Amino acid sequence: MLLSIDDATPNCQSPTLPWVWGFFASAPGIGSSGNRHNPNEVMEDDEGLRIDKFLWFTRLFASRSSAIQACQSGLVTIHSHPVKPSRIIQAGCVFEIRDESKVRTFRIEALPPQRVSASKVEQYLRNLDERPCPESQDSLRHFSRPVLPWSVPSRRGLKIISSFMA
Repeated sequence: MLLSIDDATPNCQSPTLPWVWGFFASAPGIGSSGNRHNPNEVMEDDEGLRIDKFLWFTRLFASRSSAIQACQSGLVTIHSHPVKPSRIIQAGCVFEIRDESKVRTFRIEALPPQRVSASKVEQYLRNLDERPCPESQDSLRHFSRPVLPWSVPSRRGLKIISSFMA
C-alpha cells in the first residue's frame, strides 16, 4: 500500500504509522505541550546523565566540546574501556581521565542538576587516585633532551656579558 502525503500527517488516524507519531509526540520539546526543558538541567525522570555533560558540569573540562573530544580520543575510560560521550552514568560510577602526564581516578557521588560552581564540585565528585601516566614516562625517557650544564644566553644576557668584557 502506498502512502500519500495526507496519510503521513499527525492528524491522520492511519493504522500504518501510529507508533511513529507516538514516539515523536513523547519526545521532550515536541508535541502540543510545547514545554521545553533546559538542556543544562537533568530531567527528573532521567536515570542518569551523559558523561560529557557530567565532565562539563563538574568543571573537569572547560567546555562540553572539549569533554566530547576527550571521550572520542579515548582519554576518558570506565573499567579500562574508552567511553563514548553519550555514555549514561549514574552515582557510584568510577572513571579515569588520562592527562598528558597523569591518570586521575574519580567516583561520582551524585549527579548535579546543572553546571556547579568550583566550591560545590566536591559534593558530586571524589578524586580517588592520581598517578603518573605510564605511557608518558616511556615517551619522556626516549624523547627528552639531555640536561646541559650550561645554557645559551639571551640577547640581553649577551649585552651584559659584552659590557663586562669591554
